[in-house]
Amino acid sequence: MTLLKKFAILCDLNNSSGLGHLSRMKNLSRELEKKGSKCYFMFYQKDKKYITKHTKNLRVMFFSNRSKIKSIKDILLENSFSMLILDSYENNLLLEKALVKKGIFVVSIDDHLRKHFSNIVVSNRAEQVNINSKKPDQIWLTGSKYILVTKNSKIVKKIQHKSKKLKLLLHAGGSSSYKHVKDFTFETLGAINKYNLDASILCTSKDSKKYIKTISKKHNSLNRLKILPFIKNLSKKIKNYDIVAGPAGTTTFESILSGSIPFSVPLKNDGRDSVNSWNSLGHL
Repeated sequence: MTLLKKFAILCDLNNSSGLGHLSRMKNLSRELEKKGSKCYFMFYQKDKKYITKHTKNLRVMFFSNRSKIKSIKDILLENSFSMLILDSYENNLLLEKALVKKGIFVVSIDDHLRKHFSNIVVSNRAEQVNINSKKPDQIWLTGSKYILVTKNSKIVKKIQHKSKKLKLLLHAGGSSSYKHVKDFTFETLGAINKYNLDASILCTSKDSKKYIKTISKKHNSLNRLKILPFIKNLSKKIKNYDIVAGPAGTTTFESILSGSIPFSVPLKNDGRDSVNSWNSLGHL
């Protein structure tokens, strides 16, 4: 099979979505570019300031805030893209339908097993696809082998001395939504204190940093915490932590594949978190 030379990738990237979608699409784009293709990322114009901070060294294009479908369709046709890879939690059924009708090949990344008009749907879910969700001539690729994360080629996990502190990373997704997992965050801070863990906490916003400082005072643990505003190349550095605590998502997959132990909780009950999918990878 000869790969197309130009791929357009549209994924969620804003203050509320965090960096998970971008992370897995960057993994995919790297593999596509190794095979001689060029990948271009497409984002909302309204989020340009936030996006620019996180997309250095990427080819980026922006579509209109108002006429989304027309703007995307025009960009794809004017720049001779014949394929769009779509990784977004927005309801994109009308977009998919309009693009496929125009002859543009659409691949959708799906975490919810929803209905699609795309030519190919890719999901890491271990469950069977409902036959009512599948369109005629539509291909569904499902299961843990389609998780779009980077696997470390060499995993070494040894605690050489019993007295060595376990290293823990606490996060709340790319948007650091600790307020949405209050009980989980509070109990994790308690465990850090109780078990004398070497803890780092990822706070990607001023609000999240303020929130963590406020609740950590209740555990008298503020002085022992390392509050990090950002971790460059997180997927590569995650293997340095023994435990990774935070909402289930891309970071959970990366933790499992790096040999770290993930301790997770659903950010919200929206169908993303599949017990079967986590267990198929060895998640505790």
